[in-house]
Amino acid sequence: MNEELQYFYEDAKDQLSFMEQGLMDIVEQGVNDEAIGAIFRAMHTIKGTAGMFDFNAIVSFTHIAENLLDSVRQKKVPLDENLLELLLQVKDHVEKLIESAIANTDLSQETITTDALLRNSLSESLTSKIVNNTDITVQNAPTNDEPDERVWHISLRLKEDFFKTGMDILSIFDFFSSVGDIISILPVIDNIPNINDIDPLHSYIGFEIFFLTAAPLLEIEEIFEFVAEDIDLIIISSDDQEQLQQLMLQRPEIIDILATASLYKQTLNKQNDEQDQSSSTPQPKDETFLPSVPSIAQNTSLLKESNNKITQSKATFLRVDFQKIDLLINQVSEMVIANAKITQMTEKYDDPDLDETTASLAEMLDTLRDAVMNIRMVQVEESFSKLRRNVSDVAKKVGKSIEFTINGGETELDKSVVEKLSDPLIHMLRNSIDHGIENAQERLAVGKPEQGQVWLRAHPESGSIVIEIEDDGRGLNTQVILNKAITKGLVSPNDTLTDDAIHMLIFHPGFSTAENISDISGRGVGMDVVKQNIDALKGRIDILNNFGYGCKFIITLPLTLAIIDGFLIQAGSTKYIIPQDMIQEVIEFKLHYLVEVGGSTLLNLRGELLPLLNIKHHFSDSDTIMHSRENIVVVRYGSYMAGLIVDELFGEQQTVVKSLGSLFHKVPGISGGSILGSGEIALIFDIPALIEYVIHHDNR
Repeated sequence: MNEELQYFYEDAKDQLSFMEQGLMDIVEQGVNDEAIGAIFRAMHTIKGTAGMFDFNAIVSFTHIAENLLDSVRQKKVPLDENLLELLLQVKDHVEKLIESAIANTDLSQETITTDALLRNSLSESLTSKIVNNTDITVQNAPTNDEPDERVWHISLRLKEDFFKTGMDILSIFDFFSSVGDIISILPVIDNIPNINDIDPLHSYIGFEIFFLTAAPLLEIEEIFEFVAEDIDLIIISSDDQEQLQQLMLQRPEIIDILATASLYKQTLNKQNDEQDQSSSTPQPKDETFLPSVPSIAQNTSLLKESNNKITQSKATFLRVDFQKIDLLINQVSEMVIANAKITQMTEKYDDPDLDETTASLAEMLDTLRDAVMNIRMVQVEESFSKLRRNVSDVAKKVGKSIEFTINGGETELDKSVVEKLSDPLIHMLRNSIDHGIENAQERLAVGKPEQGQVWLRAHPESGSIVIEIEDDGRGLNTQVILNKAITKGLVSPNDTLTDDAIHMLIFHPGFSTAENISDISGRGVGMDVVKQNIDALKGRIDILNNFGYGCKFIITLPLTLAIIDGFLIQAGSTKYIIPQDMIQEVIEFKLHYLVEVGGSTLLNLRGELLPLLNIKHHFSDSDTIMHSRENIVVVRYGSYMAGLIVDELFGEQQTVVKSLGSLFHKVPGISGGSILGSGEIALIFDIPALIEYVIHHDNR
């Protein structure tokens, strides 16, 4: 896929996302003009950009959908539940058309059939819906309600590198026909150099275009949206004398072109013309051009905000291939490792200037690292909003009324984590709707409102991101889960398990308490995949259950997986790094801090009892090194805390997370490794896994 096609694909996906969000806003909050406008603009933009690539199947289909949406926007067609469902199907179908166009494959028979059915449904909706809930149908609407046409003067210049983008100016001209009619195209060739000086890859031309359309200015601008950075564009109304004078001042080369074409009537001030014969520069202030294009009835309301100004360039975002960002992060990571080595070497020399330079370099590297990492940070709002459609579809399928609430969408998370989080969230939301929320009769019988509530929340906490999925349904039946686990042989009837440990059994592969199997759930797959995916992201899942009233799943994730601020320690003969934002405090080891409770040794931290783990013993380190003293590092992840017994403390260490490969992939409690300035390897603690181990170990 070439770069331009990639841009089209990414932009089209964004537009479809905007469309779905707008539709879901209306489903959840009712009809509003802003959402309708967003839906219309999304469809219009897709049609426009698809036309530039000659994706005719997309253009023709979206044109029909756009016409219907325009009538909805003008309140000629009411937007009811059936039409909303139709538009959601339209969005899904356009997505398939785009995928097929990008892959350059023929449409499947199923897609062709769907295309025909949807075209028919769209046309029927446009022609038979009741206007303003009266007896007047669209086809009988007064013709004077239609927007009036006018002639626009489009002054276009191709930038020097236009042809290097791979875009075809003829494709842009072809697309005009879908919006209106071109009256005239006048080439501007004044800048073409001598043939010996021509660079075939450079553009030297421009165009003066006269265009008849009922479309507003914004819609004409969108014709050029895909090449906005590669052209200089001015659009004026052809009968606006003031705008024309401004245009001639900016581009005096058009004076003779327009006069020759007789598209404007020209009146010269003879006296000034004679006085200025010595000047070779045209004097547009001494000339008057009057429109000679046939006068068109004006619809000034369409141009209220933009009729008296020259087109302004729009703010744009730079799309960057994610692989390029990864490459940049990898290079910064290597710089971090090299800087650690430089810092260590500097300590051998008593040179204040060298110390200052090294400190300055480290500070700049910190700034660069933070800036690069922030590029990967994205708000979870967009990803969360896409889940509204899934919730709506599942609710309809199981016949339940669900109010879905999203909070904390502004929370930022590493893009790579967000992408891998989508599937787990879908599974968990389906689980809440299908298993958690009771049907209407059950809810009413226990005094609950008929409509179930599902919440999706996100918020930062102690250097991590916490995501919660909560419902006000029936909650988890602890005894039913335990009985099922015993039946499946997952636990023994003689085992003593806490409620939390029993609830975590739902993540075991093949486990399900559903009595009936449906196409949504009941086969025992899904929740085990959720656990695997969250584990792969170095996160953890906790369950807060309130039987009869609801259940909350809490996912805690690291902010990023690439570069972290770490704290270097040693336990036995091995060096380890603890993510610094997970360290609560560090204390010197004292025997009086330890207490025995039920056969387990716990840490008494100012009256709070915490599980304790001796790192040296846990990893079976055959220690041959004499250490001056032991220390306890108190770590926190989410709402859980634990104490880690270690030997040496070396302090802060900027840490590049490296994979240890498949050999060490399943070592519990280790998430990766890092290269120190000395060249040594330090292992990075997986704090969630260590805390989970010590909690479960103490409970067994």
